[in-house]
Amino acid sequence: DRAGAGAVAGDALRAALAGGPVSLVTGFGGLGKTTLAVHTLHSVFAEQASNVLVVRVKRNTSAEALKTELVDVLATARGPKRGKASVDSLVDDALNETLVDLAETGAHVIVLDDLHNVSETEAREFLRLINRHARRSRWIVTMRGDPHIPELVSQTVPLGAMSDVHLNELAQALASRAGAAVDK
Repeated sequence: DRAGAGAVAGDALRAALAGGPVSLVTGFGGLGKTTLAVHTLHSVFAEQASNVLVVRVKRNTSAEALKTELVDVLATARGPKRGKASVDSLVDDALNETLVDLAETGAHVIVLDDLHNVSETEAREFLRLINRHARRSRWIVTMRGDPHIPELVSQTVPLGAMSDVHLNELAQALASRAGAAVDK
């Protein structure tokens, strides 16, 4: 059943989180990637709730804009808000180093939702950067497509559409409930 499929996906995500700093949840829109990530976080990192950050990637975001936003979010989580000018003045390597340092210092758990809104090339580069340098922080990244990064294959949890059998079971269950509600 679908609840069983959700439990299997949750187990797979927990295993991925234990296996490395970056875990990917991939699949078409509306399949529950973000829901799975948040639900799993509640069960795995409940005691670290103050270190959990959720960042939604807006459409057509550049990797640099995403990194700048993440630095700002992580700096804010650390304490008094940094001035935007100091974040804007960071470029390339300094931006990457600051991002990784802030995530690591706080041992944050970051849900990066909808990374598919960054170009494929930039998304792959970003994932490789985080996977290469993160040690204490954990990243759950949701995206629609598989970025095809060999070192993240075991860290990827693909979600798929319901099978015809599961759709039929769900329809029958809903019809039964609707009939029971009408009969009462």
